[in-house]
This record gives sequence, structure tokens and C-alpha cells, in this order.
Amino acid sequence: FAKDVTEDQKLDVLCLNAGIAPSGKATEPKLTEDGYEECIGTNHLGHFLLANLLVPTLNTNSGRLVVTASSVHDPESPGGTINGKGGATLGNLSGLGVKLNTNEKNKATMPNGDTTYDARKVYNDSKLCNVLFCREAYKRWGTNAANI
Repeated sequence: FAKDVTEDQKLDVLCLNAGIAPSGKATEPKLTEDGYEECIGTNHLGHFLLANLLVPTLNTNSGRLVVTASSVHDPESPGGTINGKGGATLGNLSGLGVKLNTNEKNKATMPNGDTTYDARKVYNDSKLCNVLFCREAYKRWGTNAANI
């Protein structure tokens, strides 16, 4: 899709709204085609890549970047806690972007580096990634480029 959009074309809005949530009963992560945990891959990494590829076109046309998230990223909000415990935490991000389709053992399955998969937490973490991406996108592009 991004390859077909050029700076000569008009792009008014890029709405990053795709999202999936794994079953809360899942004990193993599903993977994207590239080997990333599916929820983080879809909800964050895909958005991040698409936005970075299309920002030049948005800038040319004074387009708007819209990032949707939900309140589950906030442990103080309804749905923000996990089984009565804390909510989204990214730690040092040592698990973000880890390819899980290799034979390496004890790989991080969670963005914070945990090796134990928690399907509900990974969704909340993906929404926190959306919020942090939007904040950083605004810092980098918002004041003189795409409207965020």
C-alpha cells in the first residue's frame, strides 16, 4: 500500500486504527509473518512502519495523522488492571521487536522482556505503545508537519 502512495498524490488522513486482541486464555503468542508477537506487530509495529513511510506524503498535503488507542494502557482506568494487578508496563523495552520464529530458547515474549506470555497484558502494552508513539510523532512531526 505505502509503495503505491507518492508525494504527488493527496493523502488527507492516515488513520491508524487496526487492532487485534489475543484470547485472554492464550498461553503462547501467535506470530506475524515476520515472526513478531501478533498483537504488538499489528497494533504497534505495523502502525509505526506505515506512519513513517507515509509521513512525507502527509507533510506535502498538510494531512492529518490519527492514532487510536484505548484507556486500557492506564492501570488507573477501567480495564487497565490485569487480574487485579498492575497494567501496561514496558520496562526497558528489551522484548519489543524480538523475533519469535527462531530456535533461540527463553526469548522475551512481552515488550518488557518477560518470557512468560500474558495475552491480556500484551494487548494493554500495545495500547501504551500507541500512546507513546503518538506523543513522539507529535514531537517529531506535529509542530511543522503532519497534524497529529
